[in-house]
Amino acid sequence: MKKLFKILLLVAAVGVGICLVGASFGGKVDPRVWSWPGVLTLTLTFWGVALAVITLLAAVTRSWSTLVVCVLAWVCSYSGVKAVSPFNAQLDASADADIFSLLTYNVYSLRVYDDETVEGYNPTVAAILASGASVAALQECPSLDKAIPSLGYVDAQVDSLKAVYPYRRFNSDGMAILSRYPVSPIKIKEKPTGTAQFAGWKINVDGDQVDVYSVHLQSFGFDSNDKQVYRQLTDGDLKHNMSEVRHELLPKVTHAMRCHADEGEMIQRIISADTCRRVILCGDFNDVPGSYVVNQLQKQCSLKGAWAQGGFGPTWTYRSNRFYFHIDQILYRGMDRPLWTRRLRTGGSDHFPLQTAFQL
Repeated sequence: MKKLFKILLLVAAVGVGICLVGASFGGKVDPRVWSWPGVLTLTLTFWGVALAVITLLAAVTRSWSTLVVCVLAWVCSYSGVKAVSPFNAQLDASADADIFSLLTYNVYSLRVYDDETVEGYNPTVAAILASGASVAALQECPSLDKAIPSLGYVDAQVDSLKAVYPYRRFNSDGMAILSRYPVSPIKIKEKPTGTAQFAGWKINVDGDQVDVYSVHLQSFGFDSNDKQVYRQLTDGDLKHNMSEVRHELLPKVTHAMRCHADEGEMIQRIISADTCRRVILCGDFNDVPGSYVVNQLQKQCSLKGAWAQGGFGPTWTYRSNRFYFHIDQILYRGMDRPLWTRRLRTGGSDHFPLQTAFQL
């Protein structure tokens, strides 16, 4: 029995290791050419957790062949795993340093995703105020200059927001910026296709300029039936749902990935032409670290991932319908590595806010 267990463990290690390595490199393949590697990249965290369990079992049972396979898989997938699950220590700022922190947040039009309402305040706006961020780049955001009582956004919060963020910009596409520093819009002639949104602003931080771009890329477009199928799938009901997964869910996922590739090329052209030394690109990418669109933006625009450079462990920023994926990103250039990058577990949106801090 012990020998059989070791054989099965070795087989599992080989299979899971191959999937983990494939997921780590899947984001290097253009989804407009072949979409399946990108789908595999979405599942990287799952394969990483599975291989961690197998590695632990191999060490405990002294299954040395299995342990060698696990180590090889970890080495080969290192770059992909690090983008999703880094282990960075928080850095301390110098005593006289200027700290610039940025929050990116899809605010879900200030609605509360679990339908719980709180009278007298809006939890999403409360989360923004409590973050202490120097700048907040928001997606799916209405104008916050007037109260919206039906959403719990009352005059007291309006006054607090205006006091903390005297510089505010909102556009008709739901893209917004709240800033403690003077803001001017970046004129963008080229617009993304489909449902994607893109906006940019110049932030004057005590004489230093930081260009901040906010994006909201194509969503997967799942309807209520798709979400129900996914919930049943995650409940373990594979027999009755694989047909719907193949014919309904996966085509929508691969279509969104192809749209992301097109949208990413437009963003690359704009950011590559930006001559500002300090640039931040953030927002709701509807795609994960290591995906094709994120990889290309980092490569073509000399950007780094704030989570990979300043975060700790795996995380997710979307929390509705069990779609626990890290789809909100912060990319940057022209600054030292972040002091820290955090996912905040606050607010009423179906997204969690992501925040990072730099020493300028």
